[in-house]
Amino acid sequence: MQYVVVQGDCLSSIAYRFGFKWQQLWDDAQNADLRKRRQDPNILYVGDVVYIPEVTPREETRPTNATHRFQITMEMAKVRMRLMYASEPRAGEIWEFLVDGKSVHHGTIDDDGFLEFTIPPDAPGGILRVGDPEEAEEYQVNLGHLDPIDTIEGIQQRLINLGFIVGKADGVIGDLTRGAISLFQMQQNLDIDGIAGPITKARLLKVHGS
Repeated sequence: MQYVVVQGDCLSSIAYRFGFKWQQLWDDAQNADLRKRRQDPNILYVGDVVYIPEVTPREETRPTNATHRFQITMEMAKVRMRLMYASEPRAGEIWEFLVDGKSVHHGTIDDDGFLEFTIPPDAPGGILRVGDPEEAEEYQVNLGHLDPIDTIEGIQQRLINLGFIVGKADGVIGDLTRGAISLFQMQQNLDIDGIAGPITKARLLKVHGS
């Protein structure tokens, strides 16, 4: 069957929904065009089509007149984020990630501003709390919502995440977006033209981290 991607989907969540590991879908020959267009299985675009093969039932042989226990192992999804103040990493700050109001992970931001943790592949997101627990800053994290860098929305989302004001990620290049692109280009010592060409996109992808 063919599954049409909606906002909030990534290959991990789609694979989990249909009983596969994401690698099985990504490596399927009928998803070759998807691999070519997107390259990153965790960054899909609304309307992308993912081929879902038939599930092959697994058979287990067990004796009758006995009780048997079967355990399903869930493949967790890895989340990696980088937190910055302007262009400086927020190194050494404590953080906590909550899903449905419950703390699932906590730790300390590393020297480069990165934090990593794993969550169930079908988790839509959560709340990231950073700093002293009594006065922590809170950020709503929507997983699976980052669009590809070759889309206008993807450019806008990365600029927003990096602290540049573009208004909404609405897929329209307006004055705010052009201004944000120009500021990013100036910060990165690129030619300033307010246009997200190949060089600017590549740098934006590198600085954002994904």
